Amino acid sequence: MRCTVVTKKGAQCKRQAAGGSQTCGKHDAMARREEERAFYLARMSMEDQAALPMADRMEGVDAETAALRVLMRRAVGEGQLNAFRLALLALVRTLRTKRELERQAPSTFSTALDRVLDELDRVDPLP
Repeated sequence: MRCTVVTKKGAQCKRQAAGGSQTCGKHDAMARREEERAFYLARMSMEDQAALPMADRMEGVDAETAALRVLMRRAVGEGQLNAFRLALLALVRTLRTKRELERQAPSTFSTALDRVLDELDRVDPLP
């Protein structure tokens, strides 16, 4: 089944729909980002929303981190030190989680280098 999204040009998306969905993976991801954005926008002032475009360009943990920083700035500005402390603790947990995830996933460069070295070893093995 094809993705049911109609593109900006007015044509139906040419990608196949993801399993159990009416839209492709790209459009599913776009919809999730929009839902996340709406979650934060409902809780932010116009000033905070103005600081959010940076977070909008990010995905996953980086977007959460940027949004937390916006909320922390607001808490400090309003003198809500307990809210700031809670947000700071959440930020620390988020950054720890990000670091752990990055440690578990090999870098693209490292993986590519390993493949090249394996290929070289097959072509011209070391004595």
